[in-house]
Amino acid sequence: MKTLLIHNPKAGSKLPSAAELTRDAKAAQLDPIYQNVKGWGFKAALAKKWDLVIVAGGDGTVTKVARELKNRKTPLAILPSGTANNIASSLGVSGKPKGDSWCAP
Repeated sequence: MKTLLIHNPKAGSKLPSAAELTRDAKAAQLDPIYQNVKGWGFKAALAKKWDLVIVAGGDGTVTKVARELKNRKTPLAILPSGTANNIASSLGVSGKPKGDSWCAP
């Protein structure tokens, strides 16, 4: 599955880290391409064809990614790591990491 992992490393408590997210995605049998939402190439990365886009950040990050994916059928998974996480909460996505794992089963 061609997966893009968009991350805002400055969101909320600044956890999880890029390394933790990538490790846990691999534990969930994904092999994501990592992209910092603030980094060069963010829009170019999202313009490519993906089977899944995972966004780890707060409301601002989720909004920024969702706007770039408008009019596309690419599934978007949210890992709320901001302060308020209102978008994730309104969609029923909540919770914190269990133990040392963020998204691994």
